Amino acid sequence: MEDNLDIRQINQNDPDFPKSLKEIPSSPESIYIRGNFSSPEKAIAIVGTRKSSPEGEKVAGTMAFELAKRGMVIVSGLAFGIDSAAHQGALEAGGTTWAVLGGGIDKVYPTSNKNLADKIIQGGGCLISEYPPGTESLAYQFILRNRLISGISQAVVVIEAPQKSGALATARFAFKQKRKVMAVPGSCSSFRFAGSNQLIREGAILVRNAADVLEELGEKKDAQEKIKLVDLNENQKKIFEIVKEKEGLDVDNIGQLTKLSPQEVGAQLMELVMKEIIEETGTGKYIISQKLKV
Repeated sequence: MEDNLDIRQINQNDPDFPKSLKEIPSSPESIYIRGNFSSPEKAIAIVGTRKSSPEGEKVAGTMAFELAKRGMVIVSGLAFGIDSAAHQGALEAGGTTWAVLGGGIDKVYPTSNKNLADKIIQGGGCLISEYPPGTESLAYQFILRNRLISGISQAVVVIEAPQKSGALATARFAFKQKRKVMAVPGSCSSFRFAGSNQLIREGAILVRNAADVLEELGEKKDAQEKIKLVDLNENQKKIFEIVKEKEGLDVDNIGQLTKLSPQEVGAQLMELVMKEIIEETGTGKYIISQKLKV
């Protein structure tokens, strides 16, 4: 065991022990924590294959980024592929992410993800395990670990899972624990999505992005808007706020109210239209995109 690690044990009698974990079948008697931990109101698990494609990793990272921006804790298993992309996405958003391990809290596996584990802790997140420090990671423990990933979360989102994937075990546990199970669909000809598509056939909710996840969690109001505003520059945000307050303005009106030049307003409006934040009415006036009002 590494020295000087700040590891604490929380048992079921401790007020910090997650209520959600107490309720699941085969609840652990105690868990070990390294990092900053408190029972969250909103935690979302994002899981998937270790042998992921760049596209799958992009979906996982973007979804985690956007959900973390909305204050969600992103839970995953610190594995290669989708898990790592989800953790990274949450960190890039300045959000919180938790990694549930299949061995002792001091035995990060895979070892090449030790730097990622350190970043999770430095970013205000934590590592979680039901196994005492010093416990090596064994294959069967990863399957058991998956019940904690789903148990500690409000919902589980599966991204890019083949027919034989640990992510499917997480989804099965989630179904039994009465958690929401969601899956991102993929091509029926791709082996990477065989398990994901099967989950949807079995009742998992089809989701395409973070906005869909938020809607399923009952947070539809303003979800699309807040996600889309994450990457706007300052001038775009100024224009958006003005158009939101007073729809039907033209370029000159917007320039006067934002104190931006007509050239700058025109350039930023073009970007906002392309991002489907704002629409042009056909008469030279601008309104909030209908897609943000759905």
